[in-house]
Amino acid sequence: MSFKSVTFVGNVGRGPEIRSTNEGTLVINFPLAVDMYMGKDDDGKAKTELMWMTVSVWKHLAETTAKIVKKGSLVLVSGELLIRKYTDKNKVEQTRVEVRADRIKLLDNKTKGGEAKAAKEVEE
Repeated sequence: MSFKSVTFVGNVGRGPEIRSTNEGTLVINFPLAVDMYMGKDDDGKAKTELMWMTVSVWKHLAETTAKIVKKGSLVLVSGELLIRKYTDKNKVEQTRVEVRADRIKLLDNKTKGGEAKAAKEVEE
């Protein structure tokens, strides 16, 4: 038995892309930008590197997530880590990092008007 469960906090790169499978199952995908800690530089300051991953959300969790997640939203995403390798149209091997989410928590704590709002969380 192996576990590939991960949790990331990052910003949504664009609004969710909504689609249905041939069987009618709802799925959404969105890119997530995560700052990865890369140690310290010579001056002792933290170095980070931006990593992009795709988040996929299925079934009833997808319905709720599509309503609360927008471009720029700060979210916590937990789920199964998937690493996909493929060859692009230029015959270059690529690697895609994906999280199949089973939990999404909106971490933005302010609306545009500046008032506080409650964090929204959805789970499978």
